[in-house]
Amino acid sequence: PVDYDGTGFVDVYRLGDAGAWVYAATLRPPGPGYRYFGYALDYDGERLLVGAPATDSYRGRALVYEMGDGTWTPTATMAPQAGP
Repeated sequence: PVDYDGTGFVDVYRLGDAGAWVYAATLRPPGPGYRYFGYALDYDGERLLVGAPATDSYRGRALVYEMGDGTWTPTATMAPQAGP
C-alpha cells in the first residue's frame, strides 16, 4: 500500500501455528523520500528486500530487512551507481 504522500509501507504476515496468516509487522522506510516503498518485494526465508523505485528521481533504491529477535531491522540500502 502507498500512503497519501507516496512513501508506501509493507505489512508483513507469518503463517501461524493453526495454518492461518497472522499479522506480524508494518515496515516503513527509514526516512523521508522513499517513494513507492514496497512496490517490489523479494523474500528468501531470512531476508526481505523492499524496493522503492521512485526514490532519487526514479533511480530507485532497495532496502534489505532481516528478522532477528522477532523484529524486522533494516540492514542494508542499495542504490544504483551514478552514470557516466
